[in-house]
Amino acid sequence: MWSSLGTSLGSIILYSFTNWLAEQIKTQKIDHVFFCARDAQAIHKAWQLQDFDNKIGCTSSYLYVSRRVLRYSLCYTEIVKDRCLSDASLNFIINESCEPEDSYAQIFEPFNISQTRIYQDGFKTIFGNLNSKIDWSRIDEVKGYIQEFLLDDLLPVFKQVFENTTNYYHQEGLMSDNNKIAVVDLGWNGTIQMSIASLRSYFGVDSKVYGYYYGLFRQNTTGRLYKNGPMTAAFWNKFLRQDETTTLMNSINLLENFHSADHQTTVDFYLSNTDGCYYPTLKEDKGYAYINSFNETFKLFQDYALQAISEWVTTGSYMGILATDISIASANAAMAQVFCSPNKHEIETLGAIEHSMLHNHDEFHRIIPNNLPKTQEQVSVLLHRGGWPAGVMTHWINLGIKEKNPTAYQIARQHFDYYPELIKSKF
Repeated sequence: MWSSLGTSLGSIILYSFTNWLAEQIKTQKIDHVFFCARDAQAIHKAWQLQDFDNKIGCTSSYLYVSRRVLRYSLCYTEIVKDRCLSDASLNFIINESCEPEDSYAQIFEPFNISQTRIYQDGFKTIFGNLNSKIDWSRIDEVKGYIQEFLLDDLLPVFKQVFENTTNYYHQEGLMSDNNKIAVVDLGWNGTIQMSIASLRSYFGVDSKVYGYYYGLFRQNTTGRLYKNGPMTAAFWNKFLRQDETTTLMNSINLLENFHSADHQTTVDFYLSNTDGCYYPTLKEDKGYAYINSFNETFKLFQDYALQAISEWVTTGSYMGILATDISIASANAAMAQVFCSPNKHEIETLGAIEHSMLHNHDEFHRIIPNNLPKTQEQVSVLLHRGGWPAGVMTHWINLGIKEKNPTAYQIARQHFDYYPELIKSKF
Protein backbone atom coordinates (compact mmCIF):
# COMPACT_ATOMS: atom_id res chain seq x y z
CA MET A 1 0.00 0.00 0.00
CA TRP A 2 2.83 2.42 0.82
CA SER A 3 4.51 1.88 -2.55
CA SER A 4 1.18 2.38 -4.32
CA LEU A 5 0.50 5.61 -2.42
CA GLY A 6 4.01 6.84 -3.20
CA THR A 7 3.55 6.17 -6.89
CA SER A 8 0.07 7.62 -7.23
CA LEU A 9 0.03 10.43 -4.65
CA GLY A 10 3.54 11.17 -3.39
CA SER A 11 4.99 11.58 -6.86
CA ILE A 12 2.36 14.12 -7.90
CA ILE A 13 2.79 16.13 -4.69
CA LEU A 14 6.59 16.27 -4.87
CA TYR A 15 6.83 16.84 -8.63
CA SER A 16 4.24 19.62 -8.73
CA PHE A 17 5.69 21.37 -5.69
CA THR A 18 9.34 21.26 -6.76
CA ASN A 19 8.48 22.57 -10.23
CA TRP A 20 6.40 25.35 -8.68
CA LEU A 21 9.28 26.05 -6.28
CA ALA A 22 11.80 26.22 -9.12
CA GLU A 23 9.74 28.95 -10.80
CA GLN A 24 9.58 30.90 -7.53
CA ILE A 25 13.32 30.63 -6.93
CA LYS A 26 14.08 31.66 -10.50
CA THR A 27 11.69 34.61 -10.46
CA GLN A 28 12.96 35.95 -7.13
CA LYS A 29 16.62 35.33 -8.06
CA ILE A 30 17.31 33.42 -4.86
CA ASP A 31 21.01 32.58 -4.33
CA HIS A 32 20.65 29.71 -1.86
CA VAL A 33 17.77 27.48 -0.81
CA PHE A 34 17.71 25.79 2.61
CA PHE A 35 15.51 22.70 2.78
CA CYS A 36 14.55 22.45 6.45
CA ALA A 37 14.77 19.23 8.42
CA ARG A 38 12.98 17.04 8.78
CA ASP A 39 9.96 17.61 6.58
CA ALA A 40 11.82 18.92 3.55
CA GLN A 41 14.32 16.07 3.18
CA ALA A 42 12.21 14.25 0.59
CA ILE A 43 11.49 17.57 -1.15
CA HIS A 44 15.24 18.24 -1.39
CA LYS A 45 15.79 14.79 -2.92
CA ALA A 46 13.14 15.51 -5.55
CA TRP A 47 14.79 18.89 -6.19
CA GLN A 48 18.22 17.31 -6.64
CA LEU A 49 16.79 14.58 -8.86
CA GLN A 50 15.66 17.26 -11.30
CA ASP A 51 19.00 19.14 -11.10
CA PHE A 52 17.30 22.45 -10.35
CA ASP A 53 20.42 24.02 -8.81
CA ASN A 54 22.18 23.89 -12.17
CA LYS A 55 19.08 24.66 -14.21
CA ILE A 56 18.34 27.81 -12.21
CA GLY A 57 21.84 28.86 -11.21
CA CYS A 58 21.41 28.67 -7.43
CA THR A 59 22.74 26.46 -4.65
CA SER A 60 20.85 24.44 -2.06
CA SER A 61 21.44 22.41 1.08
CA TYR A 62 19.66 20.42 3.75
CA LEU A 63 19.48 22.39 7.01
CA TYR A 64 19.20 20.63 10.36
CA VAL A 65 16.61 22.56 12.29
CA SER A 66 13.89 21.88 14.84
CA ARG A 67 11.44 23.84 16.93
CA ARG A 68 13.45 22.94 20.02
CA VAL A 69 16.85 24.30 18.94
CA LEU A 70 15.33 27.46 17.52
CA ARG A 71 13.05 28.17 20.48
CA TYR A 72 15.72 27.38 23.08
CA SER A 73 18.06 29.74 21.22
CA LEU A 74 15.43 32.47 21.29
CA CYS A 75 14.80 31.79 24.99
CA TYR A 76 18.45 32.62 25.61
CA THR A 77 18.27 35.91 23.70
CA GLU A 78 15.06 36.90 25.51
CA ILE A 79 16.52 36.34 28.97
CA VAL A 80 19.76 38.13 28.08
CA LYS A 81 17.99 41.12 26.53
CA ASP A 82 14.74 41.39 28.48
CA ARG A 83 15.20 39.30 31.65
CA CYS A 84 11.99 37.45 30.83
CA LEU A 85 10.61 34.83 28.47
CA SER A 86 8.06 35.69 25.81
CA ASP A 87 4.58 34.19 25.82
CA ALA A 88 5.61 32.11 22.79
CA SER A 89 8.59 30.66 24.68
CA LEU A 90 6.55 29.87 27.79
CA ASN A 91 3.91 28.21 25.62
CA PHE A 92 6.62 26.12 23.98
CA ILE A 93 8.14 25.02 27.29
CA ILE A 94 4.78 24.05 28.77
CA ASN A 95 1.79 23.93 26.41
CA GLU A 96 3.67 22.47 23.44
CA SER A 97 5.79 20.09 25.52
CA CYS A 98 3.21 18.50 27.82
CA GLU A 99 0.15 16.32 27.36
CA PRO A 100 -3.06 17.07 29.32
CA GLU A 101 -2.40 14.20 31.75
CA ASP A 102 1.27 15.02 32.43
CA SER A 103 2.65 16.01 35.82
CA TYR A 104 4.49 19.22 36.70
CA ALA A 105 7.72 17.23 36.61
CA GLN A 106 7.40 16.96 32.81
CA ILE A 107 7.75 20.75 32.50
CA PHE A 108 11.13 20.82 34.23
CA GLU A 109 12.54 17.46 33.10
CA PRO A 110 14.57 18.89 30.15
CA PHE A 111 16.38 21.39 32.38
CA ASN A 112 17.94 19.19 35.08
CA ILE A 113 16.76 21.44 37.91
CA SER A 114 16.68 19.76 41.29
CA GLN A 115 13.41 19.30 43.10
CA THR A 116 14.84 21.24 46.04
CA ARG A 117 15.54 24.24 43.83
CA ILE A 118 12.08 24.17 42.23
CA TYR A 119 10.44 24.00 45.67
CA GLN A 120 12.71 26.68 47.15
CA ASP A 121 10.41 29.62 46.51
CA GLY A 122 7.14 27.92 47.39
CA PHE A 123 6.23 25.86 44.35
CA LYS A 124 5.02 22.90 46.41
CA THR A 125 2.88 25.11 48.65
CA ILE A 126 1.30 26.88 45.69
CA PHE A 127 0.88 24.05 43.15
CA GLY A 128 1.49 20.81 45.01
CA ASN A 129 3.95 17.97 44.49
CA LEU A 130 5.93 17.86 41.24
CA ASN A 131 4.47 14.44 40.51
CA SER A 132 0.90 15.71 40.73
CA LYS A 133 -1.09 16.30 37.55
CA ILE A 134 -0.77 19.73 35.95
CA ASP A 135 -3.69 22.00 36.83
CA TRP A 136 -4.13 23.64 33.45
CA SER A 137 -6.53 26.23 34.89
CA ARG A 138 -3.54 27.66 36.79
CA ILE A 139 -0.95 27.38 34.03
CA ASP A 140 -0.49 31.16 33.84
CA GLU A 141 0.52 31.10 37.50
CA VAL A 142 3.08 28.39 36.76
CA LYS A 143 4.49 30.56 33.97
CA GLY A 144 4.64 33.49 36.37
CA TYR A 145 6.54 31.37 38.90
CA ILE A 146 9.08 30.38 36.24
CA GLN A 147 9.51 34.03 35.21
CA GLU A 148 10.03 35.21 38.76
CA PHE A 149 12.16 32.48 40.27
CA LEU A 150 13.67 30.04 37.76
CA LEU A 151 15.08 31.96 34.77
CA ASP A 152 18.68 31.72 36.03
CA ASP A 153 18.26 27.95 36.38
CA LEU A 154 16.91 27.57 32.84
CA LEU A 155 19.56 29.82 31.28
CA PRO A 156 22.50 27.32 31.13
CA VAL A 157 20.50 24.88 28.96
CA PHE A 158 19.33 27.68 26.68
CA LYS A 159 22.86 29.12 26.43
CA GLN A 160 24.42 25.82 25.37
CA VAL A 161 21.83 25.24 22.66
CA PHE A 162 22.07 28.88 21.51
CA GLU A 163 25.85 28.78 21.12
CA ASN A 164 25.91 25.44 19.32
CA THR A 165 22.93 26.26 17.09
CA THR A 166 24.11 29.68 16.00
CA ASN A 167 27.63 28.39 15.36
CA TYR A 168 26.15 25.70 13.09
CA TYR A 169 23.96 28.26 11.29
CA HIS A 170 26.90 30.63 10.80
CA GLN A 171 28.83 27.67 9.39
CA GLU A 172 26.02 26.82 6.96
CA GLY A 173 25.61 30.42 5.75
CA LEU A 174 22.17 30.97 7.27
CA MET A 175 23.38 34.10 9.08
CA SER A 176 25.00 35.65 6.00
CA ASP A 177 23.79 38.99 4.68
CA ASN A 178 25.63 38.54 1.38
CA ASN A 179 23.18 36.19 -0.33
CA LYS A 180 19.46 36.20 -1.00
CA ILE A 181 18.26 33.08 0.78
CA ALA A 182 15.06 31.06 1.09
CA VAL A 183 13.80 28.33 3.39
CA VAL A 184 11.55 25.45 2.31
CA ASP A 185 9.29 23.56 4.68
CA LEU A 186 5.78 22.10 4.75
CA GLY A 187 4.56 25.26 6.45
CA TRP A 188 1.38 25.94 8.46
CA ASN A 189 2.40 28.86 10.76
CA GLY A 190 5.75 30.05 9.46
CA THR A 191 7.25 29.58 12.93
CA ILE A 192 10.64 28.34 11.72
CA GLN A 193 11.01 31.27 9.33
CA MET A 194 10.06 33.69 12.11
CA SER A 195 12.57 32.11 14.50
CA ILE A 196 15.34 32.25 11.89
CA ALA A 197 14.50 35.90 11.17
CA SER A 198 14.69 36.68 14.91
CA LEU A 199 18.08 34.99 15.29
CA ARG A 200 19.45 36.77 12.23
CA SER A 201 18.23 40.07 13.64
CA TYR A 202 19.97 39.32 16.96
CA PHE A 203 23.24 39.13 15.02
CA GLY A 204 22.47 42.32 13.09
CA VAL A 205 21.37 40.62 9.87
CA ASP A 206 18.13 42.31 8.85
CA SER A 207 17.69 41.26 5.23
CA LYS A 208 14.51 39.24 4.77
CA VAL A 209 14.40 35.48 4.31
CA TYR A 210 11.99 34.08 1.71
CA GLY A 211 9.77 31.17 2.72
CA TYR A 212 8.16 28.59 0.42
CA TYR A 213 5.62 26.12 1.74
CA TYR A 214 2.91 23.58 0.97
CA GLY A 215 0.35 25.55 2.98
CA LEU A 216 -0.11 28.40 5.46
CA PHE A 217 -2.73 29.02 8.13
CA ARG A 218 -4.67 32.18 7.40
CA GLN A 219 -5.22 33.01 11.09
CA ASN A 220 -1.52 33.22 11.99
CA THR A 221 0.75 33.88 9.04
CA THR A 222 -0.70 37.13 7.72
CA GLY A 223 0.41 38.93 10.88
CA ARG A 224 3.96 37.59 10.54
CA LEU A 225 4.76 38.75 7.03
CA TYR A 226 6.51 41.99 8.04
CA LYS A 227 8.82 40.30 10.52
CA ASN A 228 9.32 37.03 8.67
CA GLY A 229 9.76 38.20 5.12
CA PRO A 230 7.85 36.96 2.06
CA MET A 231 5.88 33.73 2.65
CA THR A 232 4.35 31.86 -0.27
CA ALA A 233 2.45 28.58 -0.40
CA ALA A 234 1.82 26.27 -3.34
CA PHE A 235 -1.25 24.28 -2.35
CA TRP A 236 -3.05 26.33 0.32
CA ASN A 237 -2.36 30.04 0.58
CA LYS A 238 -2.92 32.23 3.63
CA PHE A 239 -6.04 33.94 2.25
CA LEU A 240 -8.31 30.91 1.90
CA ARG A 241 -11.86 31.10 3.23
CA GLN A 242 -12.80 28.55 5.89
CA ASP A 243 -14.80 26.48 3.42
CA GLU A 244 -11.69 26.27 1.21
CA THR A 245 -9.50 24.76 3.94
CA THR A 246 -11.12 21.33 4.02
CA THR A 247 -8.21 19.46 2.43
CA LEU A 248 -5.62 21.44 4.38
CA MET A 249 -7.19 20.62 7.74
CA ASN A 250 -7.25 16.91 6.85
CA SER A 251 -3.74 16.82 5.39
CA ILE A 252 -1.37 18.32 7.94
CA ASN A 253 -0.52 15.30 10.10
CA LEU A 254 -0.60 12.91 7.15
CA LEU A 255 1.76 15.06 5.09
CA GLU A 256 4.12 15.48 8.02
CA ASN A 257 4.34 11.72 8.32
CA PHE A 258 4.68 11.20 4.56
CA HIS A 259 7.66 13.59 4.69
CA SER A 260 9.40 11.94 7.63
CA ALA A 261 13.18 11.94 7.35
CA ASP A 262 15.66 9.10 7.77
CA HIS A 263 16.76 10.51 11.12
CA GLN A 264 15.32 11.62 14.44
CA THR A 265 14.65 15.23 15.43
CA THR A 266 17.54 17.61 16.20
CA VAL A 267 17.99 18.38 19.91
CA ASP A 268 21.34 20.23 19.82
CA PHE A 269 24.60 20.56 17.85
CA TYR A 270 28.18 19.62 18.68
CA LEU A 271 31.66 20.59 17.53
CA SER A 272 33.60 17.73 15.95
CA ASN A 273 37.16 17.34 17.14
CA THR A 274 38.02 15.69 13.82
CA ASP A 275 37.28 18.47 11.33
CA GLY A 276 36.26 21.42 13.50
CA CYS A 277 32.73 21.51 12.05
CA TYR A 278 29.38 21.53 13.82
CA TYR A 279 27.00 18.61 13.37
CA PRO A 280 23.49 17.87 14.67
CA THR A 281 22.85 15.95 17.86
CA LEU A 282 19.80 13.82 17.15
CA LYS A 283 17.26 12.43 19.57
CA GLU A 284 18.18 8.87 20.53
CA ASP A 285 16.40 6.23 18.48
CA LYS A 286 15.89 3.63 21.19
CA GLY A 287 16.06 0.11 19.83
CA TYR A 288 16.06 1.61 16.30
CA ALA A 289 12.28 1.77 16.62
CA TYR A 290 11.99 4.95 14.57
CA ILE A 291 14.21 4.00 11.65
CA ASN A 292 12.76 0.48 11.45
CA SER A 293 9.25 1.89 11.24
CA PHE A 294 10.37 4.51 8.71
CA ASN A 295 11.95 1.89 6.46
CA GLU A 296 8.76 -0.18 6.44
CA THR A 297 6.42 2.71 5.65
CA PHE A 298 7.40 6.24 4.69
CA LYS A 299 10.67 5.27 3.00
CA LEU A 300 8.68 3.08 0.60
CA PHE A 301 6.30 5.98 -0.03
CA GLN A 302 9.18 8.34 -0.80
CA ASP A 303 11.26 5.87 -2.84
CA TYR A 304 8.38 5.06 -5.17
CA ALA A 305 7.48 8.73 -5.48
CA LEU A 306 11.05 9.57 -6.47
CA GLN A 307 11.12 6.66 -8.91
CA ALA A 308 8.09 8.11 -10.70
CA ILE A 309 9.71 11.56 -10.79
CA SER A 310 12.86 10.05 -12.28
CA GLU A 311 10.76 8.60 -15.09
CA TRP A 312 9.05 11.94 -15.72
CA VAL A 313 12.45 13.61 -15.90
CA THR A 314 14.01 11.08 -18.26
CA THR A 315 11.08 10.00 -20.46
CA GLY A 316 8.35 12.57 -19.81
CA SER A 317 5.84 9.86 -18.96
CA TYR A 318 5.17 7.34 -16.20
CA MET A 319 2.36 4.79 -16.04
CA GLY A 320 0.48 6.69 -18.72
CA ILE A 321 0.71 10.06 -16.97
CA LEU A 322 2.59 12.81 -18.77
CA ALA A 323 4.91 15.08 -16.80
CA THR A 324 3.23 18.05 -18.48
CA ASP A 325 -0.09 17.04 -16.92
CA ILE A 326 1.23 17.34 -13.36
CA SER A 327 0.33 20.66 -11.74
CA ILE A 328 -0.54 22.23 -8.41
CA ALA A 329 -4.21 21.81 -9.32
CA SER A 330 -3.86 18.11 -10.08
CA ALA A 331 -1.92 17.58 -6.84
CA ASN A 332 -4.65 19.35 -4.88
CA ALA A 333 -7.24 17.10 -6.50
CA ALA A 334 -5.24 13.97 -5.67
CA MET A 335 -4.85 15.02 -2.04
CA ALA A 336 -8.54 15.89 -1.71
CA GLN A 337 -9.43 12.42 -3.00
CA VAL A 338 -7.26 10.58 -0.47
CA PHE A 339 -7.54 12.91 2.53
CA CYS A 340 -11.23 13.84 2.33
CA SER A 341 -12.74 10.76 0.69
CA PRO A 342 -10.49 7.83 1.67
CA ASN A 343 -11.22 4.25 0.70
CA LYS A 344 -11.10 1.26 3.03
CA HIS A 345 -7.44 0.45 2.33
CA GLU A 346 -6.36 4.06 2.88
CA ILE A 347 -8.28 4.16 6.16
CA GLU A 348 -6.59 0.97 7.31
CA THR A 349 -3.05 1.99 6.31
CA LEU A 350 -3.02 5.70 7.12
CA GLY A 351 -5.21 5.40 10.20
CA ALA A 352 -2.61 3.18 11.86
CA ILE A 353 0.07 5.90 11.73
CA GLU A 354 1.27 6.90 15.19
CA HIS A 355 1.56 10.70 15.28
CA SER A 356 2.97 13.05 17.92
CA MET A 357 1.73 16.61 18.39
CA LEU A 358 4.55 17.47 20.80
CA HIS A 359 7.82 18.96 19.58
CA ASN A 360 9.83 16.39 21.55
CA HIS A 361 7.95 13.46 19.98
CA ASP A 362 7.54 11.76 23.35
CA GLU A 363 3.81 11.03 23.10
CA PHE A 364 2.12 9.32 20.14
CA HIS A 365 -1.49 8.64 19.20
CA ARG A 366 -3.03 6.77 16.27
CA ILE A 367 -4.25 9.02 13.47
CA ILE A 368 -7.54 7.12 13.70
CA PRO A 369 -8.59 5.67 17.08
CA ASN A 370 -9.44 1.98 17.02
CA ASN A 371 -12.88 2.21 18.59
CA LEU A 372 -16.02 4.33 18.58
CA PRO A 373 -16.32 7.10 21.19
CA LYS A 374 -17.90 5.86 24.42
CA THR A 375 -19.10 9.25 25.62
CA GLN A 376 -20.28 12.46 23.99
CA GLU A 377 -17.26 14.25 25.47
CA GLN A 378 -14.89 11.92 23.59
CA VAL A 379 -16.32 12.75 20.18
CA SER A 380 -14.49 16.02 19.54
CA VAL A 381 -11.23 14.84 21.12
CA LEU A 382 -11.03 11.61 19.14
CA LEU A 383 -12.28 13.21 15.95
CA HIS A 384 -9.53 15.81 15.83
CA ARG A 385 -6.63 14.42 17.89
CA GLY A 386 -5.03 12.66 14.94
CA GLY A 387 -5.59 15.57 12.56
CA TRP A 388 -7.69 13.56 10.09
CA PRO A 389 -11.37 14.15 10.98
CA ALA A 390 -12.63 12.99 7.57
CA GLY A 391 -10.74 9.72 7.99
CA VAL A 392 -12.01 9.22 11.53
CA MET A 393 -15.60 9.95 10.56
CA THR A 394 -15.42 7.55 7.62
CA HIS A 395 -14.03 4.87 9.92
CA TRP A 396 -16.75 5.46 12.51
CA ILE A 397 -19.45 5.18 9.88
CA ASN A 398 -17.90 1.91 8.70
CA LEU A 399 -18.04 0.70 12.33
CA GLY A 400 -21.75 1.57 12.52
CA ILE A 401 -21.80 4.70 14.65
CA LYS A 402 -25.13 5.77 13.14
CA GLU A 403 -26.86 2.71 14.56
CA LYS A 404 -24.76 2.06 17.68
CA ASN A 405 -24.58 5.62 19.00
CA PRO A 406 -26.84 8.00 17.03
CA THR A 407 -26.30 10.84 19.52
CA ALA A 408 -22.52 10.67 19.11
CA TYR A 409 -22.99 10.49 15.35
CA GLN A 410 -25.06 13.68 15.27
CA ILE A 411 -22.52 15.49 17.43
CA ALA A 412 -19.67 14.33 15.18
CA ARG A 413 -21.48 15.30 11.99
CA GLN A 414 -21.85 18.90 13.20
CA HIS A 415 -18.07 19.24 12.94
CA PHE A 416 -18.42 18.98 9.16
CA ASP A 417 -21.06 21.70 8.68
CA TYR A 418 -18.63 23.97 6.79
CA TYR A 419 -17.40 21.18 4.48
CA PRO A 420 -18.39 21.21 0.80
CA GLU A 421 -21.64 19.37 0.19
CA LEU A 422 -19.93 16.69 -1.92
CA ILE A 423 -17.83 15.61 1.06
CA LYS A 424 -20.39 16.29 3.76
CA SER A 425 -22.97 14.14 2.01
CA LYS A 426 -20.75 11.07 2.58
CA PHE A 427 -21.22 11.50 6.32
